[in-house]
Amino acid sequence: MAVLDALNWPVLRCPQLAGFEVSPEADPIVTQVVKRVDLLQAQSKLARTMSLILFLFAIILAIKSTFVLAVVCVALSAFMLYVFFAERWEVSELVYKTRVQEIGAQL
Repeated sequence: MAVLDALNWPVLRCPQLAGFEVSPEADPIVTQVVKRVDLLQAQSKLARTMSLILFLFAIILAIKSTFVLAVVCVALSAFMLYVFFAERWEVSELVYKTRVQEIGAQL
């Protein structure tokens, strides 16, 4: 993760990017959002891990001259990377939307 932190991509740390944490005590709806955010973060970490494993497997297969399987692994790795970014984006949108609603309720 240190390498990804060094890249400083906002999508990788979206809940912390806003400078706040959504408090689960605020509202039952917010509690559901927090649970959804936790679920999406866990799924995105799984997708990232699978992407890296498939990419490494593709490299090993390419070295062993099994190019068809290597291409399949690269394609699956790219798909899992897409899933990772899509889930991180969804988390970011949920957190910001919830925060805006909390601020609106306070006004």
